[in-house]
Amino acid sequence: MKKTIFVSITDMFDERLLLSSGVVDLLKTRGHEIIVCSPHFYKELLEKDYPGIIFETHPSIGNSILNEALTILWRASQDELLAFVLRRDLKKLRGLRRLLLIPNRIFTDQEKFRLLIKGVDRRVVNRNNPYKHLFMKHKPDLVVTTTDFTLQHRMVTREARRLGVRTIRVIRSWDNITSRGHLFEPPDFFIVWNECNKSELVQLHGISPERIFVCGVPHFDILSHFRRMEKSEGWPDYCSRNGLDQDRRLLYILGSVENSGWMLKDVIELLVQQMKANGLVVPCQLLIRPHPNVINSGKGPGNMEDLRYFQRLSKDVHIEQPKMMLDAQGARMQKGDAFARSENMFFSDLVIHFYSTIALEASALDRPNISIGFDGRNGGNTVRQFEECFHLKPLIETGGVRIAKSGGDLISAVNGYLTQPEKDGEQRQKIVERFIGSNDGMATSRVAEMIHALVM
Repeated sequence: MKKTIFVSITDMFDERLLLSSGVVDLLKTRGHEIIVCSPHFYKELLEKDYPGIIFETHPSIGNSILNEALTILWRASQDELLAFVLRRDLKKLRGLRRLLLIPNRIFTDQEKFRLLIKGVDRRVVNRNNPYKHLFMKHKPDLVVTTTDFTLQHRMVTREARRLGVRTIRVIRSWDNITSRGHLFEPPDFFIVWNECNKSELVQLHGISPERIFVCGVPHFDILSHFRRMEKSEGWPDYCSRNGLDQDRRLLYILGSVENSGWMLKDVIELLVQQMKANGLVVPCQLLIRPHPNVINSGKGPGNMEDLRYFQRLSKDVHIEQPKMMLDAQGARMQKGDAFARSENMFFSDLVIHFYSTIALEASALDRPNISIGFDGRNGGNTVRQFEECFHLKPLIETGGVRIAKSGGDLISAVNGYLTQPEKDGEQRQKIVERFIGSNDGMATSRVAEMIHALVM
């Protein structure tokens, strides 16, 4: 029986999870009508790439000033355990915005304070839901969202609940459950990456287990393509296509948007220095990929000025630009970017990152990976705090990702893995089993089948 499924996406990461992965295409082959609500500048581009799907645009939502104020109040009311990212952002507030932190200090019962914020949001600030006309127009049988910390997703979920329409949240990242605070608009069902996510929803958010389904990571399915390949056979062609030296080992470095990422320059300079001084056990070359959000904003570690500087350091420094379409209103990943990044990771000898989900992807390909766990020369205490993140503790405990506590520690770890690439292989497998699951390339199918089952 044909059903109408309403899918809300707000950025390129939502698109990667539900559209680029193939989840929506599989639902379409099941005979369902798919409505995708996206940012305005996305609509025309998405219509070209995904024929047979109806696209709408997110309407403007309420008073932007009041919504910003409520967002700050909500973030200030979160527990330290559940809101590392949100509470860190509060430290950046300046001027009158800092006055909004005062109510949080007055209210001793934070749970009641959160209920008060929700009440003000529903009855005053966003009393008139701007998605009413879209629901009247399409009459969806099921609504799919990805996060709780985006206003559009919350309002879509709220309107669905008002009309008695089932809602599913396909969690888009393994850390969202533990680093983004309490749920503002919980859906009826959750689709999560792994059993850890399920336990977190039960223990930290009070969600009943029967409402949670573990299906894996759709956009990790592409990694299964490379697991079937023999690295040595494709290496010459890969180097030729990317201007790399076949006789040098490849270190793949992925930047971050976090405050910790500004020491990217320190890491690159240190590695180049060691390469020139024969401080690495074998000749190496670097391939640097900045975070897509840095390319989009032009700010942060790995911006265009940084990249030009890195290339001047050595002929053995290479840059991978994320394949993006930039617009004044936002950015979108091009088709082929996920494949290119996965290919680079597959052909690398080791991966260096900044407390990133990259640790999971590298482990899925059995690539040694190192996270930078020290601050750069500009000082500050931006890195150590990441080790206290709820979602990172069990990852670190596996031993499958090496934490470099200093520059010397980084070089020692790099040389260790270059000498023994199989080192910590069993621990990397633990990461796969605990945080990815079956790792069989079928997560997209499982997610689509679960959505199909819940809409019928």
